[in-house]
Amino acid sequence: MAEIETVRRVIRAEECDLLGHLNVAGYVALASDGGFVIMAAFGLGKDQITGGRRQSFAVVHSDASFKAEIRPGQEVHVRSALTEIGSLTARFRHRVHLADRLAFQTIFTCVLMDLETRRARLIDDGFFDAFDRVLFHGAGACGYAAAAYSVCAPEAHVLALRPQATLDPRVAGWDRRFTGQRRQDFTARFGYAPDMIETAARAWVVYDPRVAEDAMHAALFRARNVTFCRVPGLGDAIEKDFARMEVLTDMVEMAMEGSLDAPAFAELWRERRDHVPYLRALLHRLEAQGRPAMIARVCRHATRKQRRPLFLRKLEELGVAEPAEA
Repeated sequence: MAEIETVRRVIRAEECDLLGHLNVAGYVALASDGGFVIMAAFGLGKDQITGGRRQSFAVVHSDASFKAEIRPGQEVHVRSALTEIGSLTARFRHRVHLADRLAFQTIFTCVLMDLETRRARLIDDGFFDAFDRVLFHGAGACGYAAAAYSVCAPEAHVLALRPQATLDPRVAGWDRRFTGQRRQDFTARFGYAPDMIETAARAWVVYDPRVAEDAMHAALFRARNVTFCRVPGLGDAIEKDFARMEVLTDMVEMAMEGSLDAPAFAELWRERRDHVPYLRALLHRLEAQGRPAMIARVCRHATRKQRRPLFLRKLEELGVAEPAEA
């Protein structure tokens, strides 16, 4: 699940301790508040907790890291994400930010509690039945998780950006980027994402075919319900580039609705033409290939609305006139 803002407020003096900064309980309370907001975002709001389904996620373990002190009067915002979901537990990440830096991070490991019996229940035992639509979304390792855990909600949709299929060295020994993760058990139920994704109604795998490892992982997703969306030249952080191009939200919503077809994706992908990091990477690739005519076209395009020094200098080197101001 993509990270969302769950809390934004100013710290009060009464929340601080004798040292003049937010006490430990205050940090945890911010994360707890974020937890209830993100639960409400996927249907477990107050009405479902106190009435309705009478279920809620309850924290059984926390890993916390304090990065900076928070003083009274400072504004903080919390960003939360569901990072992992399985049959028995789910993990939520909460990050507390000041204006210019991360102040606190915690990972809550939770069970789904039945508030009538006061006992944990299986998360995938009908948990998703109350939702009209379910989308699993993530990038990289979270893309793997989105695909793998989608089996918990048959007929869900999956949007996986540059996902890893598995890091089992017997299958993906060619991917040496995450060797430390190979110690994990990839033989268990959720170990091979391409098998798990077969129960989804539709799935989209987005990747840059020029990143060899990402392309090889994508090729392992062979189910008939998978649509490949190729973004050549965007590299290994495509989720950040999509966010900067301001198309990620639209892409997620289209995937949720099932309307992310080839023309719709092509329309979103057109935004790269005004995305400076993409244009810069394209320029460097064309330079390496020795293609001055194409370099001139890219530079003229990049400077048609705004004077961008890198591209202007390259036009000057090529002896090409600058484009007229738009």
